[in-house]
Amino acid sequence: MQVYHWYGQSGDEGATRYAALTEVQQPRVENIESLQKMMERALGKFIDFCKVPPKRVIFFRDGVLSEGEYSTVAAAEIEAIQDTFRLIITCT
Repeated sequence: MQVYHWYGQSGDEGATRYAALTEVQQPRVENIESLQKMMERALGKFIDFCKVPPKRVIFFRDGVLSEGEYSTVAAAEIEAIQDTFRLIITCT
């Protein structure tokens, strides 16, 4: 069985335009393996439309199976999000 990750985003500063991205990965893999790729696409679309990066990002996460894994998964995914911002902001 494959697992689908869905990522929704506001596409403008007024939160009136939205986009969604989906990725497939193997089951029982807690980290969203393609998170950085998904963030790059989302940030790129936002910046293309608004001409500036977002002022803040609110990231809701669901689906980590155990409390013991939560901090490890959160640390890895927060790092991926921060790395994406550094990459995108440096290139723009």
